[in-house]
Amino acid sequence: MFLLNLGYQWRFTEEVEGAVFLPTGNTCPRLLRSPLPEFKRVLLDPQLYLAGLNAADCRLVCARLASYPWFGVSNLPEFDSSSRKQREWEKEMQDLVAPQWPGSPPADMELACFRAIEIQLQISCTQIILPSPLIREREDEAQTQVMWLDAGIAVAQELQVGQPLLATVAVHEATLNEAAFSSGGFLDTVVDQVTAREGLEGVYIVIIQDEAGHPFESSGQVQSAYYYLSSAFSGRGYGTVLTNFADVFGLVCLGSGATGVASGSSQSLRRMALAGFREEGGGIALPRLYSHKLTAELATEADLDRIVQAKLLRRVSDLSPHSDTLMQTLASGGSASQLQPWAESRSNVSTAHRHFIYRMATEEKSLMRLGMADRKERIET
Repeated sequence: MFLLNLGYQWRFTEEVEGAVFLPTGNTCPRLLRSPLPEFKRVLLDPQLYLAGLNAADCRLVCARLASYPWFGVSNLPEFDSSSRKQREWEKEMQDLVAPQWPGSPPADMELACFRAIEIQLQISCTQIILPSPLIREREDEAQTQVMWLDAGIAVAQELQVGQPLLATVAVHEATLNEAAFSSGGFLDTVVDQVTAREGLEGVYIVIIQDEAGHPFESSGQVQSAYYYLSSAFSGRGYGTVLTNFADVFGLVCLGSGATGVASGSSQSLRRMALAGFREEGGGIALPRLYSHKLTAELATEADLDRIVQAKLLRRVSDLSPHSDTLMQTLASGGSASQLQPWAESRSNVSTAHRHFIYRMATEEKSLMRLGMADRKERIET
């Protein structure tokens, strides 16, 4: 199943059957108090792997994370709907979070796991993602992750959790040297450590990058890690192998054994990059047409107008209920500038995002209808 990452804006939910709620985009009171969209599959990523963020540079995100009890941040005001609006409370949290933010995972693992599992149960998650810190050092050999997994499994047993448990496997790109992929290397150690735990039914894989950028710009090592881990965990018999923030490459991982892929609409929801949380402003958002034929995104006027003039439209054409009118207009020699939903103007991205999500969801369904051998063959061709 394709799962949609939901940050602050819960949009495009009608295009998908499942979602991953992200603390980076939602405060805990908002998640618990607001009516949630209905999905067949609901997950909440605890995002404990972001506990090392620098709150001085990332006040907005750290204030949101600090509102979740498993981050262990104290001395911050609790939200009281009788005395203030949520936006006013969120602003106060941003002003106060930097001195209180620990910049590391909490010491009390059992309590943090209890709180993370408890809230996932409260919002009726269909699977429980156990919190785990970011693996930054190969020398650690995932020992810290193991302690968190053991704590999470024990707490889930104590709470008699009936939902399947997923281990968070959050790896920083700095660990991915050539030796990490060798037999018995770092990634194999991670797989061995996770699969040695009883009580887990799957994994939730996230590769964290330092620099922000377009998801297509992720390095070959990052993509290789997603593929390697998907194949390795699938080979160990896990029923759920879910990749997140691999974006379109997540579809490739379905050919190596992944059973699901999560991504989002905007770049910040499609790629997990630490620099993307810094408060230094963003670029100009312009609409782009996702073409699955090219595995590329094309500027709706600057690129597509030239393609139409060169009579190459068939090579990039990509149909969905959201792009049909654009394709018809271009086929008749017209331009996206004639269509308000696709015109190349600032922040006019809603239809382009909706098209991308629809295409990701339909391609995932198409691949998952195939047997493993046929799926792999389609990916390779």
